[in-house]
Amino acid sequence: MTNDQAADSRTATPTPDFKPGDHRTTEFIERRSVLPRIFLGLITAAAIGGGSLYLLRPDFAAPVDQVIQTFRTSAVAEPDRPAAAPDVKLESRFTGLYQRYGLAPLPPGIESGAKLNGLLAMLQKEPCDKQTVFQASVALEERRETRAAADLLNGFSDSCPESTAERGRAGELYYLLGDYEKAIRLSSDVIGRRPEVQKPYVIRARSEQALKRYAASIDDYTTLISLMPDAKLIVSDVFTSMSDSYEKLDRPCEAIGPIQTYIALDSEKRSTQPLLRRIAALAVKGNCSQAYATGTARIPRRSNGVSTAKVQINGVTGTFIIDTGASFVMLTRGFADKAKPQMFKTDPVEIQTANGTTSANLATVDSVKLAGVSASSVPTIIASKSIGDGVDGLLGMSFLSRFTVVISEREIQLKAKTLAEQ
Repeated sequence: MTNDQAADSRTATPTPDFKPGDHRTTEFIERRSVLPRIFLGLITAAAIGGGSLYLLRPDFAAPVDQVIQTFRTSAVAEPDRPAAAPDVKLESRFTGLYQRYGLAPLPPGIESGAKLNGLLAMLQKEPCDKQTVFQASVALEERRETRAAADLLNGFSDSCPESTAERGRAGELYYLLGDYEKAIRLSSDVIGRRPEVQKPYVIRARSEQALKRYAASIDDYTTLISLMPDAKLIVSDVFTSMSDSYEKLDRPCEAIGPIQTYIALDSEKRSTQPLLRRIAALAVKGNCSQAYATGTARIPRRSNGVSTAKVQINGVTGTFIIDTGASFVMLTRGFADKAKPQMFKTDPVEIQTANGTTSANLATVDSVKLAGVSASSVPTIIASKSIGDGVDGLLGMSFLSRFTVVISEREIQLKAKTLAEQ
């Protein structure tokens, strides 16, 4: 060994051989095991602190719970979209307007449209502006938000005075949506306020038909026809729909009357094959041909152009004016008490007479006879007011349309049509 090597051996630190079980190895292991214990302690402390914080959480914690729940629900369907708290809603700037009208807020995507947003802002300032609410309803319809348009007009009419037109339009929209009960309710309200207006009767009649309330629909069609100053202006759908309701009530012979009346108002243009086939089919269904209309008659005319005749209604004789301008046979209340027609169990209708508007009830008489002509199952209305001194009623088109009518200066000639001749 050299001197240098000897010196190194004296100064070098001995390196012991560590064996299993040596106390130094145990000391290292014990020192290393402290770290998990410290980490576990920190976790425990955090959990206890967090639990205390949850128990003492303020109100904002509730929406957080709901956000979590929303996330759990939506994550399945849309895992890539971050969830939003359902209760975190931006309050609409039109909340006050919605509350005034009693409406649910419009969806933000609809409300924020430039045109509608501006109209709603105008209504916010002037909530009873009729022109603006109409424009807003049209804007909603253009967005295919028909129910929202109807609700808007309905809410407006509840909130603002003199809003019959808006209520009527809301009824029309509900009818288009198939919400027939609402359509009937609003149309009835309009009729109660403005009984002379015709359109609500159409909406209510069609809604009643849709709900299979056929007698009520006939009442409304009768009123509509009676209110029109010129029955020639009434579209065919009114008459054919009225006929449909009679047929649904299993009254096929009476169902012929409305169609026949429509044709008689302008027979040259209206004697179309579809209508004539419809009459023929109803006649077969009800075996109507024998008693529907029979005979011929000549009725003298007075110098003033008014023609009266003695007429038997259900075997009871009375004095009637022959009136081609009246859509229906009309009886006074007193005469009806004696003739006892079959009454429809519905509310009174409004009709237009020479003396103004009056209420009436719809009925059917089994037979009408005069001067050699007769007809059966004739639609009739019972007037609440007197027609004139010594007059028991009018003989209108629900009877006369069954005959070929020729009017000259001196007389009125009646000749029964066969149902094939309609």
